[in-house]
Amino acid sequence: MTAFATAFHKCAAAEEEVTQTTDTVVRLAELQDFGGFWNMDKKLSELLNLTTGQMSSTRPSEVKDDRMWATALVIAYLQVRMPDRREEWEMMVQKATDWLQMEHNWTDASPLLGDAEKALAKLLPSQ
Repeated sequence: MTAFATAFHKCAAAEEEVTQTTDTVVRLAELQDFGGFWNMDKKLSELLNLTTGQMSSTRPSEVKDDRMWATALVIAYLQVRMPDRREEWEMMVQKATDWLQMEHNWTDASPLLGDAEKALAKLLPSQ
């Protein structure tokens, strides 16, 4: 391989790595647990431009599980902030919604997702 070809491949690999690590949908997919939920942690909060404290403070009192609230916030974030990329995230959201409903014996996660949308509107009003 020539020096030019080697340099080209290194540059292409570096560009691909930067793209993958900075794309929000890709990063959310990487952070989603195999079961379908997201953990409320620093990586997730930074990706959503929040702090873990902000995420926790907006959690409704009836929601006892941080994973439930983190998952609801991610679903709301994708639906409200990234509707144009729905084809990319819709299966991820379906898996998360299934987890919410199955894990917690719900027939409808809409009330929780509505609360999450309201919380995001307060926390990220102009983004």
